[in-house]
Amino acid sequence: MLRGVAGAGAAVIAAVALAPAPAQSATYRYWSYWNGGDQWTYSSRGPAFTVTPADGVEGWRFVVSSKDGSQATAPATPSSYAQLCPGQPAAASGRSPSPRPDSKCCSGWPG
Repeated sequence: MLRGVAGAGAAVIAAVALAPAPAQSATYRYWSYWNGGDQWTYSSRGPAFTVTPADGVEGWRFVVSSKDGSQATAPATPSSYAQLCPGQPAAASGRSPSPRPDSKCCSGWPG
């Protein structure tokens, strides 16, 4: 009987010791959103609250950062439409098309 109680006690201790702890992290991993121009500007609100002008640029970068984005690193590509798409006219109205790596206008795009 004593052997059974000791075995059960050891099993409870092992279960408590091996129970998963709550997830805790000082950093966050996410896609950060940036607005281009003379330089990249971090946007904590995202694209739903931004109307990009015809010659504007939007950027996305996967980052490991603090909750407020203060440690986020801007995209490595140039931040202006003229640099990304030299010689290509901007859209006449509405949102400009997002440059793609396979687009002929994106000479500054890595890849």
